[in-house]
Amino acid sequence: MKPLYCAALACLWLLQPGLVLADDKPVQPEAFFTLCMRDGKNYSEADEKKILEGLKLGYSVNSQAGQRTLFMQLVHRASTPTLIQEALKGKPDLNARDYNGRTPFMIALAEKPLEIVELLWPAPFHAEARDAGGTPLTLLALSNPDQRVLPRLLREKVSAAAKGKDGYSALMRIARREAKVEPEVLMLLKERGADFNETDPKTGLTTLQTIFIKDKGLRFGNDEKKQMLLFLALGASPNTRNSRGDTAFHAMLHQRDGSLGEPARFLLAAKPDLELKDSSGATMLHALAGTQRDGGTRAALCWEMLAAGAKIDEPDGEGRTPLMAAAESASNDVAYVLAQAGADATKISKEGLNALFYGIAGHMSPGTFRDCLVKRGADVDLQHKPTGMTPLIAGLLDGSTPDYAWYLLEGGADVNLADNEGRTPLMAAALRQDNERLFNKMLDAGADKTAKDKAGKTAFDCLLENPRLSDPKNKELLEKLRAKLDPAAPAAEK
Repeated sequence: MKPLYCAALACLWLLQPGLVLADDKPVQPEAFFTLCMRDGKNYSEADEKKILEGLKLGYSVNSQAGQRTLFMQLVHRASTPTLIQEALKGKPDLNARDYNGRTPFMIALAEKPLEIVELLWPAPFHAEARDAGGTPLTLLALSNPDQRVLPRLLREKVSAAAKGKDGYSALMRIARREAKVEPEVLMLLKERGADFNETDPKTGLTTLQTIFIKDKGLRFGNDEKKQMLLFLALGASPNTRNSRGDTAFHAMLHQRDGSLGEPARFLLAAKPDLELKDSSGATMLHALAGTQRDGGTRAALCWEMLAAGAKIDEPDGEGRTPLMAAAESASNDVAYVLAQAGADATKISKEGLNALFYGIAGHMSPGTFRDCLVKRGADVDLQHKPTGMTPLIAGLLDGSTPDYAWYLLEGGADVNLADNEGRTPLMAAALRQDNERLFNKMLDAGADKTAKDKAGKTAFDCLLENPRLSDPKNKELLEKLRAKLDPAAPAAEK
């Protein structure tokens, strides 16, 4: 049984794909066709030897094999130029197209080494040719693993601005890091009309922004630095806006993830126009002040931007200054820099609010609120015209801390200035605060506990609507405050 077993194994081995019998018999037409159409990426050395033998015997390469000619299959699978050189003697149809709408040249352009591509270079050369999917020659060459192919193509009169049906050009694919190329290729793309300021059809980012923004965060390693330097040198502008109206610096400052310092300074060195505004009218200082993240880094950048000429009080589309933006986002470090650099805290937005209102709404640090806004001259009695609300009433109703009201009172806020509903600061405190010292301070400052709003309520009545004082644990405090705010109680009682 053993000899029979060995013979069976030998037969199985001989029948494996890619193997041919080592005999001296010439390859037959049927075997030639089968070899050419065998599945796989590249022909084996033995297969190529047999196919070459068939080509020398004059077997046709124009036979149709599905939606490809036999020659197209040879181009797709050939490992060496020798096979293509021999096949070309059979005068194949070089204009035939496969199921992807690709000619033999296009197949080679996308897949094969430069030596094979050169053998199939068409004459005349059609620079605007595309496959059935609308893919231009530049994108086919960009997908080729042989990095010599794309620069060879770009030396012809091809348009580097050509885009596929998805709207992507070769340059944008490079900016997206979908292909890595040498600087020479970028220079050739520039010569052939590539737009270094185009926008990504999906994300809306410019080429420059695409380099350093990845997955809604910043990425800035050595590769990104080199790529940005090249793109800037070849015409990419830091002032080009993306689909949202953001310049490169705006877009960088808006990112929530990734370290900001190094890429921002790198971009500052490119001398962007710091007064350009985004679609909302915000300057780059507004964008810088618009988040708490990287507070120390943003503060340092703020100094650098101001030194480079950024206008400290330039308003956005809503009339808000960078100081208001810092207050609203609780960007405390940036607020200190702006205040120290002379930002005008008295400015009022189109909505009729000053930085005090924005600081309260954004839960700015109370210390920063005091130092950068109250002590810098912000109007503590400014009334919001539609509501009549003052910063003091806003701070009391916020309820997050008694400190805003405390510092406003120390800054001279009118303790009896009511809003359009007749609600006084004492009523606002009764509705949301539970700090006995604050009530004492307001009463000491002359708060009128007998005043009534338009509904006829006093501060005493408002105490019963305070959710904090409804907690049984605060029963004793509630009784104390009711005694203090009772309009019928003697004026001396506090």
